[in-house]
Amino acid sequence: MDVKSHYRALRKSFNQPEGTFQEVRMEEVAHVWDCTVRNAQFLIKKLVELQYIKWIPGKGRGNQSKICFIKPLEELNAEKAKELVRQGKISAALQLIKIETPAAFSFEEWLYSHFGARPEEQSDIIRYPFYRPVLNLDPAFVHRRTEADFIRQIFNTLTSFNERTKQLEGELAHFWESKNEHMVWIFYLRKGVKFHHGKPFTGEDVKFTFTRLKTLGAAAPLNDMIEEIEVMGSYRVEFKLKEANILFPHELCAEYCSIVPNDLDELVERRDFQSHPIGTGPFRIAENNESIMKLQSHHEYFNGRPHLDGMEMWVVPKYNQTKVLDQFNQGDILYDGESNGVQKNFNELTGIETGAVYLSMNLRKKGVLQDPSIREAIDMAINRTKMISELKEMREIPASSFFPDISLEQFKEEGNLSFAQKLLEESSYQGEILSLYTYEMTSNESNVQWLKEQLESVGLRIEIAILPITQLSNSEILQKADLLAAGEVAGAQPDIELIHMYQSENGFIQNHLDDASKEMVSECIHACRMEPSFEKRKELLHQLELKLAERRQFLLLYHIKQKVVHDGSIGGVMMNARGKIDYRKVWLRK
Repeated sequence: MDVKSHYRALRKSFNQPEGTFQEVRMEEVAHVWDCTVRNAQFLIKKLVELQYIKWIPGKGRGNQSKICFIKPLEELNAEKAKELVRQGKISAALQLIKIETPAAFSFEEWLYSHFGARPEEQSDIIRYPFYRPVLNLDPAFVHRRTEADFIRQIFNTLTSFNERTKQLEGELAHFWESKNEHMVWIFYLRKGVKFHHGKPFTGEDVKFTFTRLKTLGAAAPLNDMIEEIEVMGSYRVEFKLKEANILFPHELCAEYCSIVPNDLDELVERRDFQSHPIGTGPFRIAENNESIMKLQSHHEYFNGRPHLDGMEMWVVPKYNQTKVLDQFNQGDILYDGESNGVQKNFNELTGIETGAVYLSMNLRKKGVLQDPSIREAIDMAINRTKMISELKEMREIPASSFFPDISLEQFKEEGNLSFAQKLLEESSYQGEILSLYTYEMTSNESNVQWLKEQLESVGLRIEIAILPITQLSNSEILQKADLLAAGEVAGAQPDIELIHMYQSENGFIQNHLDDASKEMVSECIHACRMEPSFEKRKELLHQLELKLAERRQFLLLYHIKQKVVHDGSIGGVMMNARGKIDYRKVWLRK
């Protein structure tokens, strides 16, 4: 135990305010420190020399010594917290500094000064705060946009979609072709690609990846489509499909199709693959725990190593966005969909996200929602414009489609509380409690609370359930929900993302579709997979969402405005369709 720890232990045992003397026996001090009286005397002398305490020794029989604490405990905690941060133990540091004191505020400013772009020891590093750890980076189980974003940095897929040119490009495959009227697809693989642990990439890794998806029971929409995978030499793979699919190369861009090494089972014996995955991507995981994630550049990346040497994500659950910006110096970077109060010397990129936040109604569950009048009453009780106005933050425009350009053209507000109340009074509703589910996230929790108040104002009884997204992705749990508030990010290929959303076994909407709606979805997806034109696929999907909305299978609520904030001394900053940054292209002018 060091001197500071001894002081902290003594301070906690004798809860006396600083600056006041308290009688104490040396035997009591020795007991606190679990040492001999002689050692206690030595440590007391040391604390006096460091001006942590004042000490008046008791002279004569029956006269006790007196101690006066000088060093405030919160200052000592702040110093210890800084030491923990330097060791990468962010969570432990924040636990130590959880009381709002001047020392805690000072520590917060010190912590935030570490964020941004930091050339350190000839290494270009970008460091930023995030409100939660990201510990499940197994591509087979992609649940959230942040995980998907990191998976893009760590792994590669066979194909990728260029958001700028709107063209499909090769990634781990350099060429592909189909035969038998799109029932068979052949992919020719790049040579010289290496995984982060040095293993060469071959066709066996491709076969292993897709076989593993099916073995794990992962909710991968392509699982049921693939009949057989045949490896034809080290760098040629043939996919035989159960039905024709002109979009198959496009669908392979999905994060869950990221290629994992075929020696993964051996790797799992030495490391946790979920938190420390191994891919072929531009960055590799160096460290990932409850406190911090560190990514380092993959120097042998086949597409050219990144300009950055690394990235660090520090887990700060309640970080203050504005204060982070206040602490930034030249060359700092930050992105966050909920950022506010951006300073003038920062550049800001914004865009309306394709996709939407929605309220799903479980029509597979027996109960009051089988009554169309009750579903219409719920719809009429929700004024989207009012919701955006009252909740603010990243909520931007009301939604009538997953495509924001269609929403801008066609949205007509229909919320009407008095009409909703009349519909409910004339319906079969008898005061039953409706369960409203969502997954853990600040904006989601605000949404369901607002929805609860609106629905209860017209006479409905609502019970909220907030679960981790991993639990809510379980189809059995989804069946318990009457209503579910969630969001869909459609990404660079919105048509493909929406097809997968409707088809995913663990998808929120898919698990709430009744048989009639499932038939509509199936027909639409089949037509889309044989349609070469994006615009025609978009129209097919829009007609589907109109039919589902007419049945109140789900209610589209609003679109999100994403934001990227960065300093001009950083190059290569582009916001992708998910409101994130592709760090492989970022570089520092410093």
